[in-house]
This record gives sequence, C-alpha cells and structure tokens, in this order.
Amino acid sequence: MRMYITIFFGIFLISVLMFAPSISTTGAEQDFIIPSWIKNNAGWWADGQIDDNSFVSGVEWLISNHIIEVP
Repeated sequence: MRMYITIFFGIFLISVLMFAPSISTTGAEQDFIIPSWIKNNAGWWADGQIDDNSFVSGVEWLISNHIIEVP
C-alpha cells in the first residue's frame, strides 16, 4: 500500500512540476520557474538513484515548509 502512495505522490509531483507553467490563474498571470534542483531530485528518483522513502521525505519537507503548496 505504501508503495502505491509513493508512486501516486511521485506522479502527482512530477505532474505539478510539468503542468504548473501552463495553468493560468484567475488573477494576475504568473510565470512559474521550476528550479533545477527540483528537476534533479525528480530525475534521480525516476532513475532509481534515490529510494522512494527519501524522495517522499523530501517532498513532505517541501510541503510542510510551504515551498510547495498542495491545493
């Protein structure tokens, strides 16, 4: 079960990172720039260079520190 949650969360994060620039806001138009370190971490996880638990821990930290906002 935890593996499915990890996979879902990883897919969700990658989707948010890929599609965030194309989503328009109801207010002012915003430009989103995805930092290279986020792309690197997602790439390492996708390539199996870091394990699921490490990737999820990193994403949870980003969310809890308000670096990534989940609606």
